[in-house]
Amino acid sequence: MPLFSPSSAFSRVTTLASQRPVHAAFAWLHGNPKTIMDWQADLVAIPAPPFGEQARSEWLAAQFTEVGLNQVHTDTAGNVFGCIPAANMPADSSGPVVVLSAHLDTVFPAETPLCPVVDGDRLEAPGACDNGAGVAGLLAIALSLIHARIELPAPLIFLGNVGEEGEGDLRGMRQL
Repeated sequence: MPLFSPSSAFSRVTTLASQRPVHAAFAWLHGNPKTIMDWQADLVAIPAPPFGEQARSEWLAAQFTEVGLNQVHTDTAGNVFGCIPAANMPADSSGPVVVLSAHLDTVFPAETPLCPVVDGDRLEAPGACDNGAGVAGLLAIALSLIHARIELPAPLIFLGNVGEEGEGDLRGMRQL
């Protein structure tokens, strides 16, 4: 008797993990820690208090374009979108969509000295983990999937959302 049924989550993850393109994506992630750290350091050097995320939105839109995402745009709230389309789904399909999101704003006032310092594999700066790491992770996932040429069964939308912190009252996600 098998330990896991063929339809279990473990079985599905094991099947995905055995695919060569998935290995290639992980290889990209493991082979590019400096690129990911550089993105994070660049991002956290940009002030982004609630309602002041525009410079980070512009930075992220440029990065989304540079890594090769499709349909890169910024909405009226300042949310930044990019997409990896599904491999065999028409562009006008109303089928499933997956969204990966990280927020762009910080809790720090605009005048807070940011001055990121990279010390080995550690980044020290206000907001380095909340949510500089999440945004760098979005970029890393996007580029690793594109690099590996993974064919997705549903469109994958990458979203840098605004207004997550305090007074922002989740305005970016509310607009979405």
